[in-house]
Amino acid sequence: MATLAFAASSAFCPAVRRGAPAAAARIAGAPPPGPTPASLRRRRAAAAATTTTTCQVSGPPPPPPPPPEAYTPDGAVSPLWELDFYSRPVFDANGKKRWELLLTDKNGVWSHVEAFANADVNSANLRARVAAVVADAPVKPTTIRFFRSAMFNMINIALSGLDVVAAPSRRTYALFDLIAERQATVYPTLDGYREPDAGGGLPGFLRPGVMDATMTSPMPDALRGESFAFVQLPASTALGFFGAESTGDFFGDACRVDPAVVAADPLLTGLVVYSKRAKGVAAWMSGAEVVAVKADVATKEVVLSCGLADAFLFARLVGRLREEGKAFERAKEAAGGLHFLAVMVEEGSDEVEGFWLLREPQGLGAL
Repeated sequence: MATLAFAASSAFCPAVRRGAPAAAARIAGAPPPGPTPASLRRRRAAAAATTTTTCQVSGPPPPPPPPPEAYTPDGAVSPLWELDFYSRPVFDANGKKRWELLLTDKNGVWSHVEAFANADVNSANLRARVAAVVADAPVKPTTIRFFRSAMFNMINIALSGLDVVAAPSRRTYALFDLIAERQATVYPTLDGYREPDAGGGLPGFLRPGVMDATMTSPMPDALRGESFAFVQLPASTALGFFGAESTGDFFGDACRVDPAVVAADPLLTGLVVYSKRAKGVAAWMSGAEVVAVKADVATKEVVLSCGLADAFLFARLVGRLREEGKAFERAKEAAGGLHFLAVMVEEGSDEVEGFWLLREPQGLGAL
């Protein structure tokens, strides 16, 4: 069985050494963590001791969790699809923008591109075209993610008539890559192309500073843990974890990773959440469509970006945690936005209940 060894780098915890437990930095008003249950006997992982911050847990137990996300290895077409339906920076003779339907599986192995006339943009036509694509696809979708909140109603109505789960989410990593590729190599070659502005017509959350939350909401009780730690892990180990283990043993998913990044094998930074309710917390994390973790030093907050536009206040960056937050963001930027989120029962535990390899969108302001 594969194992994960999280490391507490000196860049994150300069005063902590292996074998020497660190004092937890308490959040004001949070109760001390209660006793944790014995091993849950699911996924095994070795974790090194690191500095932790206590988070409050309250509220009733969560309802039954959703099933784990499907995972398919690179090279295989995934049944989890990503969809975009929006105008492009290409104009016809009447000055109307060209619209496109873009579909890709989450691994970026398969894709479909189809142009729409401006007059044909409606939910009925969109449903008909998506249904036709599904009928001819090599792998039928079980879930279709879409990230544009401006198109929520039209896309949601179109997908409601199909046998798929419509999932509003910014976890559309392969779709972001496809849009960026077409902006760089396809649209500029077409008649009627006009250079987009700095935002490229994308929603504000996809422009520079994409995950810099302007307003955060309190963390739902179901997502809270008792403590957390910033840790590190080689990219090859994180990817190997998904390749070697069955996703039936844990909640989680891996984003699409550039082969060049895989070859470089950078040391990834991540956030581990410890909770005596680890299985329930991981299940809720899976349903929350976590996009990225942001250590915002300016606001002194650790933020979980989820769904289409949610930004949850996970913890405050106080004292030495401000330096750890800075190191977290530097390591994330050095790895092209790659980082991870894990959920475990306790420090030193040998089992992981949830693990997500995440990628914060970077450099999308030119799309």
